[in-house]
Amino acid sequence: MSARHYPAIDVIWREPADEDAGDRLLAHLDDFSPAAIEELANGVRAFFTTTSDRDRALHSVMAAVGSALPHAELSALS
Repeated sequence: MSARHYPAIDVIWREPADEDAGDRLLAHLDDFSPAAIEELANGVRAFFTTTSDRDRALHSVMAAVGSALPHAELSALS
């Protein structure tokens, strides 16, 4: 039996994020119904049930990085 792989987004803070930035990120991701969110030492990884859900969330978070979520780097994982 093989493990299931979920498409994901990593959001990594280039600088330490304040609590408000982390909360804004989680609220933003929640709009896209992630299957799970894993806290990382310097960010979060959000898992989605489909690639299209992941891509919609990625594009939305990317648009927010410049204003609402500064100092974050994003990457999509398959």
